[in-house]
Amino acid sequence: MSSGIVAGYDPRDPGAQNIPVEDYAAALDRDISGLRVGIPENFYYDRTDPEILAAMDAVKSYLVAQGAKLVAVRFPDMEHSRAVSLTVQMPEALSAHSAYLQERGALYGTDFRAGLALGQTLLAEHYVRAKRFVEVYRQRTNALFDEVDLMLTPATPEIAQPLGTVKTTRDGVDEAVGNAITRFTTFFNMSGHPALTMPCAMHSAGLPIALQLVGRYFEESTVLRAAHALERNDAFAIPRPKVDL
Repeated sequence: MSSGIVAGYDPRDPGAQNIPVEDYAAALDRDISGLRVGIPENFYYDRTDPEILAAMDAVKSYLVAQGAKLVAVRFPDMEHSRAVSLTVQMPEALSAHSAYLQERGALYGTDFRAGLALGQTLLAEHYVRAKRFVEVYRQRTNALFDEVDLMLTPATPEIAQPLGTVKTTRDGVDEAVGNAITRFTTFFNMSGHPALTMPCAMHSAGLPIALQLVGRYFEESTVLRAAHALERNDAFAIPRPKVDL
């Protein structure tokens, strides 16, 4: 309901698209039979916790049981996607936060301030080149959606790490925690495709595992419909945390 309220054209927003908005709520109860769900063969299932992979297998089995069809897809040149994303995001974040950074810099977290500092070191040439790469990524990803209606990936390759953890190690590869936790979501933040993450299982460590669903541009209703179908299945429900208030 909230998505339907905030969606739509705003003439004061130069980035808004003047196109009709679907009735997201009305689409939720349509079944997912016939949906073609893309399963990436590369990157999105690499260096990932085996329990997360097992959770994804359970989700895939359920989607097939509901009449969806799984389609293998390959993403292009993903090893450079994070560098491209940071080269675009950090200067733009610096521009958005510069005034607040000067006035209330001490209130920002160390990691975020480090990212903004990175934005100060990048040249305009780097930014322009990265923006060109973003457009290439968008075009190639759009081509994948000629074959599928939706994509399914893990939301993260690792579960949440204890506060203060600096790095994780998976399959002999060390990775900064911030990079690991955002590795699977950064790309679609950059490309602008509608994406949704939701919990789908519990890890043996007692923390939730989440999936990511991604759709075509302006087809949020398909993403929400698939998420709703999964959410209605108690097999993917996770217990509420026991927190003393």
